[in-house]
Amino acid sequence: MATWTLVVSAIAGLIGLLTAFVNFGTIFFNYRHGVKPFNTDGCVQLNVPGGCEDIVIHAPSHTAFLACGRLDLRTQWFPPLERLIKLTAESDAVYKYHLKSGELVPLTFVNFTGIYRSHGLTIYEHPASEAGTVTVMLVNHGHPDHSSVEIFDHRLDSNTLIHVRTITDPLIRTPNAVVALSPRSFFLTNDFYHRLPGPMRTLEKMTSRAWTDVVVYQPAVEGREALHSSEVRRAYGGLVYANGIDIDHDRGLVFVASATGRRVTVFDMDPDTLELTLRMVLKDLPILPDNLRVDHATGDIYAAGIMRPIEVVTPAHGDHFHPDAKIAWGVVRLSANSISDNRVQGVAKHMPIGDVNRAANATLLLAHPGPWLNLASVAVLDPDNHRVMVGSVVSEGVGLCPI
Repeated sequence: MATWTLVVSAIAGLIGLLTAFVNFGTIFFNYRHGVKPFNTDGCVQLNVPGGCEDIVIHAPSHTAFLACGRLDLRTQWFPPLERLIKLTAESDAVYKYHLKSGELVPLTFVNFTGIYRSHGLTIYEHPASEAGTVTVMLVNHGHPDHSSVEIFDHRLDSNTLIHVRTITDPLIRTPNAVVALSPRSFFLTNDFYHRLPGPMRTLEKMTSRAWTDVVVYQPAVEGREALHSSEVRRAYGGLVYANGIDIDHDRGLVFVASATGRRVTVFDMDPDTLELTLRMVLKDLPILPDNLRVDHATGDIYAAGIMRPIEVVTPAHGDHFHPDAKIAWGVVRLSANSISDNRVQGVAKHMPIGDVNRAANATLLLAHPGPWLNLASVAVLDPDNHRVMVGSVVSEGVGLCPI
């Protein structure tokens, strides 16, 4: 009996390994040709110092918030890209961009003495009784031993971010994106199980292991009895490279991008317990989706991501940050109708990444071969100017592209 158990286990392990490498081949070699510019002729660049990995728009005030990192700092310390050379005392920046006037304003940290190294960003609009105030939450990689979420309060008529608290926890391992649920609570994605570079992280990355998760922070001080023993807990696991996260206008649906999985997973959220229940999965996207941004007027989801993953694994000139390296990217819009109807439009299996002819639930809006906006990571709709703002991890500035 024991012998048969070992044989079955060995066969299962071999099947799992073969499946992993089939997935690897599908993700990293599934393209037919190089990416050509698509609908990007009208794009212009907003000159912002550094690469702006995440952008959120506060529609009532016609303001975009940008989390941006200096490229010289990122080449030395940026854990998501396994840059762990040297963490200096200099911080990245958060900007406000006024959609109507075009004014770009850096925000000043108040009561924050740590180092800020940017990644994900979210805002929470306070109720009408506190009009003119938002909460800003930032994923921060500014500590050598761990990452955190920093919570700030911000008055829209000011240029300051007033620090409220720092959230750290063993469950906040490799934070990527964050979405605010209240002024003091949030969902967060961990994009890797293994934080430090090494054989296991490489295996996880190259074989698309479903080892990542969504965690929730819900402090007991919000006027309700504690529903769980810990303020930070795992909300949902078993995801492939959990990346961007956002919530719909009615705060009932949560969307999570799985980058190397080429999918967006849709969850129903219980408003009282914040429990997540799987609703559906939007598969076979023409990009590897990074951050997600919901247009609250239509419910559509906008996502940016790379289109030829092999260019990330083996970047030209050996470095993502090299100005001549080319990493093709695209922007997609996911239809709200297919989500609200609880159905997925027919998407052909094994469709090459970057194919323009997609099903109705995933429309490719923009594509570019690079090096402009290499590793594009976010696309957010600017309703005032009928365009999308496209941010990048390793390229200066933000793209402003009409659609």
